[in-house]
Amino acid sequence: MRAARSRFIAAAFDHGQVPTIACFNKATASLGVSFDRLIAALQTFVDDYFVPVWGTPAKLLKTTTFRKGAWAMAFLDDADVAHALGYHDLTPDGLPLSKVFVKTTLTVGQKVSVTACHELAEMLVDPAINLCATGPNTVFYAYE
Repeated sequence: MRAARSRFIAAAFDHGQVPTIACFNKATASLGVSFDRLIAALQTFVDDYFVPVWGTPAKLLKTTTFRKGAWAMAFLDDADVAHALGYHDLTPDGLPLSKVFVKTTLTVGQKVSVTACHELAEMLVDPAINLCATGPNTVFYAYE
């Protein structure tokens, strides 16, 4: 009997291109702000505050689902990992994906906009989820 292989997903995107991020809301809970305003505010954050410091621009695009060749930011109701307000991962195609858990975020008294901004920043700095830095006493810290 052969053991099933786990599928290894490697990052499959051009690090030299400005990514388009397909942002879609599948949550049934209220975000606390209109989705259009939230995406516009996140784009302003990227353009005015994030890019000047980190140099990693992005174009956020409101969609209804994943878009071929685009990174993704999905707003979902409930966390699929215990105690996670959000996280970023890779899609099966190897493209960066941020998940924002709306009900979970609201249940702990946080704002969806803060979780979304946090996950967006992490995804832009470490899209392949593979960067770390060495601290004192050879302790490694993940960028995310």
